[in-house]
Amino acid sequence: MAGRWRSSTYKALESQVLPDFGAQFADQLVGHIITNYILPLLKSIFGARAQEAQVLFNDLHKLLHEAVASAYGWNRKVKLQVVLLDFVPFTVDNNVLFDAKIMEYFERPKKLSKETTIICAGTIGLKSSVAQGGRQDPDERVQEKVKILTKEFFGDLN
Repeated sequence: MAGRWRSSTYKALESQVLPDFGAQFADQLVGHIITNYILPLLKSIFGARAQEAQVLFNDLHKLLHEAVASAYGWNRKVKLQVVLLDFVPFTVDNNVLFDAKIMEYFERPKKLSKETTIICAGTIGLKSSVAQGGRQDPDERVQEKVKILTKEFFGDLN
């Protein structure tokens, strides 16, 4: 149901934008990346000589534009056409027992105990949810486990 709602919402929103929105978005994003990230990096490495690299920006702009436009197109197709698949971020509460099905250690602790209580989640996890139809519950799978910290991470605290 969530996938169908998402797809219908994006279709309604897309009907409100101009046909060349994707190309305009890609141009703006590429300009932002070059101006705010690549050029400052080149200036920090090459100093005043970074301006000489401006010639490369036409080729770089073209390559980045292709990559951004491709990503935009893929994202658009997923949101408009893939109705049965949905991705759901999730996290876990503090002070719960470690569950290897949905959690992994941020770094392997120096010492493991059988009943490990987590201190906190360091990242969010991601589950995929595939609609089964026929009023069946969706098939959920963990794509990315939550990375957690435990007191064992810090060594023996007893």
